[in-house]
Amino acid sequence: MVATATAVAERLSAGDGLLYRYLHEESPDGLEGGEGAFVLCSYWLVDNLTAQGRTDEAEDLYAALCSRVSPLGLMSEQINASTGEFMGNFPQAFSHIGVIASGVNLARARETEPS
Repeated sequence: MVATATAVAERLSAGDGLLYRYLHEESPDGLEGGEGAFVLCSYWLVDNLTAQGRTDEAEDLYAALCSRVSPLGLMSEQINASTGEFMGNFPQAFSHIGVIASGVNLARARETEPS
């Protein structure tokens, strides 16, 4: 799990904690336009870091991701890593599920840490 998460974070990094779901240039999907960082992938990384016991890193990434919400607290499916612009479906349930699930996982991890 540790090696896979490290490889994914390095290989699919879009910068600032954002991850692509695949490398569009290497695996073209046939759709016009570019591919943004897929928000849910970054929340999956939060969950993975949490499961590894790297809670401080997970919390930092979680906070950075949550700071990207719109003024109404909504997130899109993808984010343009260069500009921060929302791309794809908006609002996107997957992204919001990531916010909730990762927040719950982090809270549970903090509850079970030794004092």
